[in-house]
Amino acid sequence: MALRIQSDRLTAEISPDGAELRRLTDAAGRDWLWDGDPTFWSGRAPILFPIVGTLGGDRFRWHGREYTLPRHGFARRRGFALVDHDADGLVLRLDADDATRAVWPFDFTLDMIFTVRGATLDSIRRCAGRYPVRRARRTTSSASKSPSPPRFAG
Repeated sequence: MALRIQSDRLTAEISPDGAELRRLTDAAGRDWLWDGDPTFWSGRAPILFPIVGTLGGDRFRWHGREYTLPRHGFARRRGFALVDHDADGLVLRLDADDATRAVWPFDFTLDMIFTVRGATLDSIRRCAGRYPVRRARRTTSSASKSPSPPRFAG
């Protein structure tokens, strides 16, 4: 079941399964999100954690032990706990447990914070924990449509 947040101009539905944005509509009822057609790809807006992309052979070594970590990590396939929810915002949380430590040997708390204000949806990832981070080069692109889609920040 998706959780709903809304403003006067935007409605968002977020699933606790993977903390995934499932639907995003404006006040006119236009849907701004990929429909998740399984013919091509069933996801909508998955949370990619702790990695984006694929490791060579889906494996890495840490302190002499080999771990198998699936493409884009595991968060998109895990249930998140509801921490807070009101009309225009919510917080979903994923904590490390035995299943996550089997593929990612680090303790963490991952909070996904979603808020809507006017025609803006903010999606903020807050992660606490100690683990190695390797940053990739960031590439961004933009395209404009008419009418303008909602702005995403965060």
